[in-house]
Amino acid sequence: MTEGWYFTSHRLEFARFLQEKGWRVAVACSPGNAVKDLISQGYLVFPCHYFRESINPFLILKTINQIKKVIAKFHPDIVMPIALRPILLLGAVPEKILMKRINLLTGLGSLATNRNLPLIFWSASFLLRPLLKNSLIQPRSFTIVQNQDDMREACRLVGRRTRMIYKIPGTGINFPRKPALCKYSSRITKFLFVGRLLRDKGILDLLKAFIMVRNKYPEVRLEVVGKIDPVNPSSLLSSDLESWKGITGLTWLGYRSDVLERMRASECVVIPSYREGLPRVLLEAAVSARPVIVADIPGCRELVVPEKTGLTFCPGNTFELAVAMEHIHLRPDLGKRLASGLFRKAKKKCSVKEVGKTYEALFRKTLRA
Repeated sequence: MTEGWYFTSHRLEFARFLQEKGWRVAVACSPGNAVKDLISQGYLVFPCHYFRESINPFLILKTINQIKKVIAKFHPDIVMPIALRPILLLGAVPEKILMKRINLLTGLGSLATNRNLPLIFWSASFLLRPLLKNSLIQPRSFTIVQNQDDMREACRLVGRRTRMIYKIPGTGINFPRKPALCKYSSRITKFLFVGRLLRDKGILDLLKAFIMVRNKYPEVRLEVVGKIDPVNPSSLLSSDLESWKGITGLTWLGYRSDVLERMRASECVVIPSYREGLPRVLLEAAVSARPVIVADIPGCRELVVPEKTGLTFCPGNTFELAVAMEHIHLRPDLGKRLASGLFRKAKKKCSVKEVGKTYEALFRKTLRA
């Protein structure tokens, strides 16, 4: 039985697939309510503080030392850091300790774009690419990206070592045999946003567009599922949410664990982000067989073809977003067709079964390297 060390958050379906295939999966994650749930499902869990978004060198060194201790205790054959910060941190771990590694680069995030960043973080963003390059070119390591734009960026960083870079659309999700039916109503249309309340997620653009649509069609509704993220420089503040109370038709639900149920209770899912690797919300909308309106960004282009598997708009363009929302509201037949197309394409390309085969092949290649 092969051992693997797996950083994870909501990718338990993929971890479960690996367990069923005979891989031993351990999870290194921040302490919290999810730890007990992970242990109850049979995973070996190592609490590890990541201090997300912090650039304090003492906290960074503390995290690196925690990672070293976990590796020494578990002795993994493969280490799999997921997302930018764990990849950068693993790049600072000596090669003789780290062994073989597969980086899962889910996206470059706000540091890559400098969008909505306070000036204090700009110097850190300039260091991002050199540090990332150092992590990606480590011996006996491979890197997975989730969309074509990130593929080009990663290949540019590693230079001639492009054979170390692979594009795999996410970590997969379980699909039902048939899409769930949605009873569309021309009387009420409920739009749904799911995600952290960050400016980079386009939530403020969505609110402006919703108000525009709501002024024309009072029967339109918007549900927001998510919470603020105080450690993220792009996060909204509690004071920002106070103004939401005056927006008629808007319901803020905070954090919810029943995302799929909320999707099935809505008529359309909106993803207005400025940048994504491959949005998990997009896969969940596909599983729920709900139409999507997405910003025309790299991660969403992997699955959304305009007018066939979803509607798109230019990131930050609230007028285009409002027009797309109006189309969904006035044309229930369009929503059904888009949802059906997205379900078929995502199931063929992003199911756990199909994606898992690709990962397994890469794992075995890594072990032979």
